[in-house]
Amino acid sequence: MRAASLFASLLAIATVHAKKALPAAPFVAYWGSTGGEGTLESYCSLGYYDVINMGFLQGFGATTLDLEIDGCTSSDYSACSTLASQISACQDAGVIITLSLGGATKFDCGDQGCTGDYYFASAAQAEALATTIWEMFFNGGKTTSGVTRPFGTVVLDGIDLDIEMTATGDGQTPQLYYGDFITKLLAYDSDIYIGASPECQWGLLGNNPMEDVLTSGAIDWFFVQFFNNALCKYTSVNFASTFAHFVSVAATNPNGATKVLMGLPGDTESSDSASYYVDPATAISAVTTLRSTYPNAGVGVGVYSASTAVGSTASGSDANWAKKVAAALAAMPASVASSSSAVTSVTKAATTSAVVAVTSKVSSAFGSVSTALGVASVVSNATSSSSSAAGTKVVSTGTSKAATELAASTTGSSAQASTTTSTTSAAGVVRAGLGALVGVAGVMMVVA
Repeated sequence: MRAASLFASLLAIATVHAKKALPAAPFVAYWGSTGGEGTLESYCSLGYYDVINMGFLQGFGATTLDLEIDGCTSSDYSACSTLASQISACQDAGVIITLSLGGATKFDCGDQGCTGDYYFASAAQAEALATTIWEMFFNGGKTTSGVTRPFGTVVLDGIDLDIEMTATGDGQTPQLYYGDFITKLLAYDSDIYIGASPECQWGLLGNNPMEDVLTSGAIDWFFVQFFNNALCKYTSVNFASTFAHFVSVAATNPNGATKVLMGLPGDTESSDSASYYVDPATAISAVTTLRSTYPNAGVGVGVYSASTAVGSTASGSDANWAKKVAAALAAMPASVASSSSAVTSVTKAATTSAVVAVTSKVSSAFGSVSTALGVASVVSNATSSSSSAAGTKVVSTGTSKAATELAASTTGSSAQASTTTSTTSAAGVVRAGLGALVGVAGVMMVVA
């Protein structure tokens, strides 16, 4: 193989299935469920949001598959092609795009036109939906004939579970088997993001039927909905204990990666009552306090929705809620690491340095097998200094547009760089690259 093509192959290995780490204080928004919101791409281009959940796949499992996203529907997939190009543009801009499953149902707002209806009757049914989702929206059906793909070859970044049909009675069915659904989906590709948007009351009741999913270790973030429920809204006496509950649930994640977001309405008209609205200054103050109280919980903000938080009906100090909140979040310092997370950070940093050094050396080593073996030695030494190098992620940094705007307007302030991560194992990248170069099995065993 020629040196140039071999080097290109190594770089391709390093970038495939790239899953970025969320920023220290992430900003997640919903889009697509109310109509007339403006284009998805227009919100991505603002630089405010780290993740946008497209809503919703509001019928699935034992009911009819029902996709309703701003004109892209199960009854007319042809209208989804325009959205496909916007998804690609958003991803190119660094915004994570997910498909939200669930949402409001006919049981709680049918009088307002809600039609959502979803549940699994068995584990097999949940696994079957995972396969369907994999083929329709991820890599599973890209080259398979006969598979319906609303967004063509465009691949989403993840899914969000906004499971609001969680009570019994009124004809509702208990929500079960989501653990089976997630396990099956991640078996296809472990780099798929999984978000969950529990309603805040489950932190009070303590019997959330989704609890097994929340504690599975598979969830990347909780968008806790602190609205549409007076018992646990921000101004209620239960807010602090409710938030603490979800932090404790997140802490059970064996991967230590679940972030907890304070979910709020974007304006006074985005929830059941204007009383759930929290002005941007208060929201920023609250998140700052929560990040201090829970330094390792990755506290950020979730908003419903991307459009209302930008084109807010509020005026004066409340205008453009999203811009103010995004700028503040981007400028917040990273969470204070615990002793265990500090070790992890050092491990990641050491592995990153090793991989960068190896990549640089590989580019000039194609003409010499002995040089390539020298690179293998560098990798072996670097990775042996870290007990968990095989599972670490390559880190790069960037700065959001909102942080740049904040830095420009505040003397001496500086925006924190967002930390991004490639889920391709650093050791795996080197292993694959060196395997292609020299096929040295002994080196591969050391790196592994």
